[in-house]
Amino acid sequence: MTTERKLSPTHEAPYAGLRVLDFGQGIASPYCAMLLGVYGADVIKVEPPEGDWSRFLGTTYGSHTTLSAVYDRGKRSLCLDMKHKDGIAIARRLAGDCDVLIEGFRRGVAARLGIGYEELSRDNPGLIYLSVSAFGQSGPYSKRPGSDSVAQAFSGLVSINVGNDGTPHRVGTTISDVVTGIYAFQAIATTLFARATVGAGRWIDVNLCQSTSALLGHKVAEHILEGGGPRALNVPAGLYQTADGWMMVTLVNEPQYKRLCAAIGRDDLASDPRFADFARRAVVIGSAHDAEIDRAKAEH
Repeated sequence: MTTERKLSPTHEAPYAGLRVLDFGQGIASPYCAMLLGVYGADVIKVEPPEGDWSRFLGTTYGSHTTLSAVYDRGKRSLCLDMKHKDGIAIARRLAGDCDVLIEGFRRGVAARLGIGYEELSRDNPGLIYLSVSAFGQSGPYSKRPGSDSVAQAFSGLVSINVGNDGTPHRVGTTISDVVTGIYAFQAIATTLFARATVGAGRWIDVNLCQSTSALLGHKVAEHILEGGGPRALNVPAGLYQTADGWMMVTLVNEPQYKRLCAAIGRDDLASDPRFADFARRAVVIGSAHDAEIDRAKAEH
């Protein structure tokens, strides 16, 4: 049993001796497994005969893209045909002697293959079983497929990433996948700690939409407490084009605004009553932005 195996943690490799079986594809679940490997776990990546789809998303370098190379580094590799009974038998044998199993199948697929938590945990009660999906293992959307872009939109992340064109934009990296992988890693870490005392593992349900929504907690609170879209924070924080490149500005208190005005040679803005504080600057900048969007729409 995995609960009887003694791990051999060090500061450099706290998960030394931990055995992980990674059935995930793409980014979220493989990233979680990769993080366990970074900290010393022995991770076996299980792929179908055609390979993880991340191997083909982007420019290929040998048998990898940057996605598959980055999120699967440090793992051992195994090809199993889970449509064949022998492939399933091998998977079950490996699962019976691992500490952590990570899967990203559609809801119900793992159980149908005979590698669901309920079945595996009967013979391996110490198993920590992680399921990663778009919308979770229960609820009205649980059977729906999803992706990083879907999670960014559904969670509301794109609604707060509005460009100068007034249009919500997807964040330019796979942030929903990555944050889901991090939350999944955190969930496994806490469960491993509990297992040392409790003696049993558990089934962990992590999904892209919930993980991305967790990034927006304060924005949800703002929207509720302010009765709608909240005012812009820390105005004039943002990205500005200058004569020799771009400048990122951020402010967390009022004295910094005056220092900013001095730094750009515009002390007159520091004493302008229209820009006296964050709230008034937000009104002025917001009105100017709305007018700019209206002009752009009229031109088109």
